Amino acid sequence: MSYFNPVTGIIGLDPATAPTPVVNEAFIYYDSVSGLVKISQNGEAAVSAAPPGGSGTGVVNFGASPGGTTTTLVVTGQTLIAATSVVEAWIVAADTADHSIDEHLAEMPNVAAGSIVVGTGFTIYAAAPGLALYGQYSVGWRWA
Repeated sequence: MSYFNPVTGIIGLDPATAPTPVVNEAFIYYDSVSGLVKISQNGEAAVSAAPPGGSGTGVVNFGASPGGTTTTLVVTGQTLIAATSVVEAWIVAADTADHSIDEHLAEMPNVAAGSIVVGTGFTIYAAAPGLALYGQYSVGWRWA
């Protein structure tokens, strides 16, 4: 007899009435908590894989005063990134050696991500919103 667990979203067989698993028999179910389709084979723990993606933080550096108007940060180590991946970047409210959180918010450089290198990473581009900026600003990034 099969069952549905509304808390976990798991559809499966009632262990009391389920037939004894045979070699290479698998149960496939949807786990609504993680949002993943999972496979349990031969009564072993379910295995699953999340879609590729990554996230992190870094620092863009406009250099010593008087600084500059543009800079980049190259993000590497993203071995699963594809040409069709979507990349994003934003300013993070976190102090750096050069700027406080308040300065991040008041001077907020414009940031964008692009130039994907398949199997490697991408580039974060930063630009001063007006005159030149100097020093380091915290950025966050993610891709999917």
